[in-house]
Amino acid sequence: MKQVLGDPLFKNGFMLCHTNALITREPIRILDYCKTAAGKPQWKIAQWCSRYNLANGTEFACPDASYEYRDEGKSLRVYPGKGEITLSLSASKEYERPRKESESWPHILLEQEFTEIIRLCETEEIISEVSFSIDKYRSAMTPEERTMLHTAQFQWFIAVRNENEKSEGFGDFFWFGLPFWDYPRYDFPPAFRAVDGGKEEHTGKFIDIVDGRDILDKPVMLGEKTHISVPIRERIREGFLIAKKNGFLKTSEWEDMYLGNTNIGFEVTGTFDVEVTINNINIFVKEGKKR
Repeated sequence: MKQVLGDPLFKNGFMLCHTNALITREPIRILDYCKTAAGKPQWKIAQWCSRYNLANGTEFACPDASYEYRDEGKSLRVYPGKGEITLSLSASKEYERPRKESESWPHILLEQEFTEIIRLCETEEIISEVSFSIDKYRSAMTPEERTMLHTAQFQWFIAVRNENEKSEGFGDFFWFGLPFWDYPRYDFPPAFRAVDGGKEEHTGKFIDIVDGRDILDKPVMLGEKTHISVPIRERIREGFLIAKKNGFLKTSEWEDMYLGNTNIGFEVTGTFDVEVTINNINIFVKEGKKR
């Protein structure tokens, strides 16, 4: 099987996205480890809907050979060449009051566009693999304030996209998701199938998130390292068929679909401060006959 993620050891730094996708999705700064990054970044850091902008934050070269970027509400710390990154989001700095229905929520995500062309019908298997630990969780909400609207989600998404230029549905896509942590709502994040919405910035595309019980042996616990290695090829195909059944991807066929981009990280809809350390992130593909 071959690795299809570029720079899995984070040697090349990151492109930083704007806080507002409605303004631009183009990078606004390069996080280059105090100008020591080994090459051109393949990863992005997304900070959608944050009150603060890491572009205006601080950069530190730390004594342990890591690099840290920090603003008032977020931080990331990277160990170049080791494939380890810590993402932190303090929603207690982001929210002035408990979030209400239809209001935006802050993200901190590790993102990448797939540069290698991976046509799904020509794969035999795809494996998503990652190790992580949730290192911090703190609630700044009272029990009376918290509802099912309020949570902290750590999850991994892949955009599955129609890349057939001859297809009427060229460019259309859906989101396939692996849920790891949805706290304090659930021990095991449930399956979720719906349109991407709920805030001003959204794609309007179908989301297919698998049931956490299908990929987790036990609930993710604070401070414990979790390793995930899960086959997703047939799960993606099932998500594609469900999306079509629900009225999406009407002019797309399975033979048109490719891996588009991927993101992993936090979306925090409640007033919670969270931190995760991610390492050994991989997507392996085994090619096969068309099916």
